[in-house]
Amino acid sequence: MQPTGAGTACSRRRSTTPSRPAPGALVIGRATCNGRPSDFFPGAIRDVRVFDRALAAARIKTPS
Repeated sequence: MQPTGAGTACSRRRSTTPSRPAPGALVIGRATCNGRPSDFFPGAIRDVRVFDRALAAARIKTPS
């Protein structure tokens, strides 16, 4: 919310355009709205792995 009580211009809608590289650094646990951090994840995040390519199905394991 804005200090005036008005809502922000950010929305949670699905994009209908093809994905493209995002600007800026990778951030896990929050979103960005109008250049400011927002929507912080309210818990713990651990065992995160990031790859620079899509993985083949055979390389993906289901957590036990």
